[in-house]
Amino acid sequence: MLIQNLEGYVLTPMLQARIISLPPAWSLCMMLVMGALFGLPGVALATPLFAVIRSLTLSLYVEPQRAGAGPPLEDD
Repeated sequence: MLIQNLEGYVLTPMLQARIISLPPAWSLCMMLVMGALFGLPGVALATPLFAVIRSLTLSLYVEPQRAGAGPPLEDD
């Protein structure tokens, strides 16, 4: 049980941070929140859901803002 927990809560988030650039602390937070809300299915779907939400946010909001394609900022 100890090895399973270490793999699931330490090793896997660290590998995800390197491979798909998911911050491990946010992955663990998502697992805790989804587990509290939806139980075991929530824990199983937390990381894929987080990856999709993060990818969509980066591609639809952050990158256009960096490229200057967002709405113009108003000066007071």
